[in-house]
Parts: sequence; structure tokens; C-alpha cells
Amino acid sequence: TTIRYTQYTGKKKLADGRTLLLLGSNNAGKTTLLYKICFGTNVPTHTSMKPLAVSTINVFDEDERISKKPVDVIDVPGHPRLRTQALKKYSSSVGGIVFVMDAVNPNIRDSAEFLYDVLTDPVIDERVPNILLFCNKSDCKNAKSHTTIRKQLEVELSKLKETRMSLNATSNSGGSDENDALMLGLQNVDFTFKDHSPCEVSFGVGSACKGNIDSIRAFVQDTII
Repeated sequence: TTIRYTQYTGKKKLADGRTLLLLGSNNAGKTTLLYKICFGTNVPTHTSMKPLAVSTINVFDEDERISKKPVDVIDVPGHPRLRTQALKKYSSSVGGIVFVMDAVNPNIRDSAEFLYDVLTDPVIDERVPNILLFCNKSDCKNAKSHTTIRKQLEVELSKLKETRMSLNATSNSGGSDENDALMLGLQNVDFTFKDHSPCEVSFGVGSACKGNIDSIRAFVQDTII
């Protein structure tokens, strides 16, 4: 089995998707964010058990005030099994990804594992959609800064990629001729989003509950519109 390594090359998306995926661990605030983006309302916090799609939202150009084509917004559940299924289903039409993290309790380990699966997904690697890591609840007093969250994610992803590479080497030691494995970054080299992510990754801060989502609106306008 051949191991291929991810690397950011600044390449453009091969196709223009109209889907915005909201990803992240459980309780990060994805459903609250979806309702705020689409309807401008708040909803009680609950754990999504299946993808909730909204395909009728229109994003307006701030200068011309012209309604653009609708964007499909998909709230992907944080449960590992459900999010894997949803990612496979919607990755071929994705135009951008907002990865939501709770800035107060960022759940770095689970977030890193999910991000690893996203960044090494063959379709994502091919389409290279832009990704915004949105640090939700950043207005809270004990919230971590986006710089801290970024560094913690890079450290965790560095550990995780070495483990995955070792497991892949062990599982294929018998000379199996399965599909090529895509690994994140380079072996024995610390992972950074700048150098090793196949997709361009940026960071934004705000609060879904309070409607402070300007970074997401700008991301959608720049990436999908």
C-alpha cells in the first residue's frame, strides 16, 4: 500500500459546491449556529441525531444587495458514526466547511480526531474546500483564544498522525494491495495547518447564541457565493 501525504499547495477547488457543512464535536453549538444563520433565531440546545439540511437561505452581497443562489446548510451530528456517514454523503457537493468548536470546552482530542478524518477524506482532499474553524462562545470570560485552540489542535494532530501512520504500516505489513492511504502531514514532522492541511484553514471567533457570526457570513460570501 502506498502512503500519500497531505500538503497545502494553494490549489483551487475543482468544482463549485453549494453546500456549507457545519461540523464539530457534540455540544459545540452547531444547531444553534444553523438556526441563527438561516432564521436569525435561537433554539434550545440539543444533540442532533441526523443531518438537518436547510436549502433555501439566500446570502446577500453587502455592496450590491443582490440575492445570490441559495446555499444548502448541513448541520452534521457530532456522534462519530453519524458524522462519518454524513461526511461521505455530502462531501462531493461541499463548497465550504465551518468547523465549530466550543471555546470554553473545546474538546481538543475529539475535535482533532474529527478534523483528521475530514482532512484525509479522499473527496475533501480532491475538492479542497476552504475551512473556517469557528471558536464559538468566545465572548465568555473563561473562553480560550483562537491562537491557543489552534496550537492545541496542531499538537494533538501531530500526535494523532504518528499513531495513524504506525497503525497503517502495521495493518499493511503483509503487502496488502488495498487503496492508497492518505496520511495527514509528514512523518516525524510537527503538523501545522499552514504547511500540511490540504485545505486552506482560517480561524474565526464569535457567539452563535448572541448572533456574533460576522466571520461566518464573510466566509460564506468569500468561499461559496
